[in-house]
Amino acid sequence: MQTYIVLYNAQAVPADAALTIANAGGVFVYAYDAIGVVIARSDDVNFREKLLWDNRIENAASTAGFAIKLRDDIVTDDASGPLLPNSPAPGGDNLSGLQWDMARIHAPEARAITGGSSSVLVGDIDTGLDYTHPDLAPNVDSANSANCLTGIPVPGEVAANDDNGHGTHTAGTIAAARTPSASSAWRRT
Repeated sequence: MQTYIVLYNAQAVPADAALTIANAGGVFVYAYDAIGVVIARSDDVNFREKLLWDNRIENAASTAGFAIKLRDDIVTDDASGPLLPNSPAPGGDNLSGLQWDMARIHAPEARAITGGSSSVLVGDIDTGLDYTHPDLAPNVDSANSANCLTGIPVPGEVAANDDNGHGTHTAGTIAAARTPSASSAWRRT
């Protein structure tokens, strides 16, 4: 049984979405109406193709292949990543030179444009979040947090507690407080 993300053209989930999923050989899990996305499961190898016959569906993809592999040709000092100049980030972070991931996503260039805004709500789809982390706690909006591991959102911070560490790492990249210890969230694995 594989999990699928089904994206509708109109950015709205039609009322008969569950029937469409069932007719294609799947099980309807949850609808994210605000963004026109349905989570479904199926063990039918032709499930995606059957869904795409419905002209209201823009695309469908199995989540089984969602992953990233870093290139092997990057020169590194160890498994942590490429060597960077050890220049501090704003806020006096003396470990910023070790944060190869920040250079890879062009964070220094982004910080040159803006330091961010607390009025921006960001979704981080990952393994959860360590809500007690001192660099993240001030920037987490519990009312807008949910664990969607099963495809169905379970609201609140306790439901989305990080059981892997990667989600805390990515959340640190997005929203760590600008303090001298901010690198601890970014470096957490």
